[in-house]
Amino acid sequence: MIRFLIQNIRWLSVGFLLTFASTGGQTWFISLCSSSIKEQFALSDGAWGGIYTLATLASAVIMFWQGSIVDRVPPRYVTLITACLFALAAVGMAVGQSVWILGCSLFLLRFCGQGMFGHIAMTTLGRWFVNHRGRAVALANLGYPASEILLAAPAVIIIEAFGWQALWICVAIFVLLIFVPTMAALLRTDRVP
Repeated sequence: MIRFLIQNIRWLSVGFLLTFASTGGQTWFISLCSSSIKEQFALSDGAWGGIYTLATLASAVIMFWQGSIVDRVPPRYVTLITACLFALAAVGMAVGQSVWILGCSLFLLRFCGQGMFGHIAMTTLGRWFVNHRGRAVALANLGYPASEILLAAPAVIIIEAFGWQALWICVAIFVLLIFVPTMAALLRTDRVP
């Protein structure tokens, strides 16, 4: 296992970082802001739940149509475009002043974060690791719990200290200044199975 990790750290990191970065589109992360969002936009629990449900369902429908893009477009381009849309959604969450912008931002967070990041990770690793697919996917899936462990407390601290909008600005900054350059470097070349 150690030898496998050492020989493939670059490509395994792609999968791990994609699942790790998906946290901004995960329900647990978005829910940290739900009370503040409902207050900001004067939404009832039902209205908030309805907007969130519609955004999630719309992202699932689009995933059904767009999921195959990972089969046609190199992972580098799909990842970088998805990451930029994800950052745009985070900015929309931070500065949006209407329920429409909130809904569109939630849609992009769910589609890019919860949907595409994980999908890109699993599809790409499945293509790259023919003989050790299960091992590669299992290691990449560790990004999900790692993000919960490492990001939950800092997210709550940011919300308490600076407000929920600041959290989304931090997400956008992380994606644009750390995630995008790292993924661009890691995905310069595909792994040959």
